[in-house]
Amino acid sequence: LPMSQVDIMPVTKPDDWLDKEIEAKVLSVDRKRKSIVISRRRLLEERRAKMRKETLKRLREGDVVEGTVKNVVDFGIFVDVDGVDGLVHKSDISWSGLKTPFDVAKVGDRIKVKIRKVERDKERLVLSLKEVTEDPWKSIEEKYKPGMEVEGTVVKEDKKGYWVELPGDVAGYVPSVSLPKDVKLKYRHVYRFTVDSIDSERRRVVLKWQEEHRK
Repeated sequence: LPMSQVDIMPVTKPDDWLDKEIEAKVLSVDRKRKSIVISRRRLLEERRAKMRKETLKRLREGDVVEGTVKNVVDFGIFVDVDGVDGLVHKSDISWSGLKTPFDVAKVGDRIKVKIRKVERDKERLVLSLKEVTEDPWKSIEEKYKPGMEVEGTVVKEDKKGYWVELPGDVAGYVPSVSLPKDVKLKYRHVYRFTVDSIDSERRRVVLKWQEEHRK
């Protein structure tokens, strides 16, 4: 049983398979050398192919389903939904747009996703993680009002200011011009801010930072 034929997923801990009873498919028989090459992976792939066809028949756009994370990369999350491969693009991870694929998932996780598109000809799915929850901007003015104080985590800096992750998967923004010249906000630090305005067009809450509110 070659290591590459143990599982569909990469095997990182071979010792975990010691003394385990498995089902496998015979790939070749060498009677002269008295050896048999078997593959558990091939058996799983064949079963998965059968499952994939059945799954593609029943899945519909708009369905919320559960899947297993197969891989996490910079541009998104690959998810197995009952034998069918799907991708959650990084733009569909969070409503705030501030979370990365690595912030929300790791290989082996079970996650709920919404099916945006079923590409039956390519046997794959276009998925969304954020659409499992309601868009917070539908009721943003009920949650955030100018003058109210909020807590948020600094997650990114650009040339004009800082991006802040606010409760409810909402993006906040602190313009650099609103900060004292000697102040530089720290990455992943939590601060208290005052809401300055609601920018619905660009989907962000503009914030003011005050020295006395730092945590």
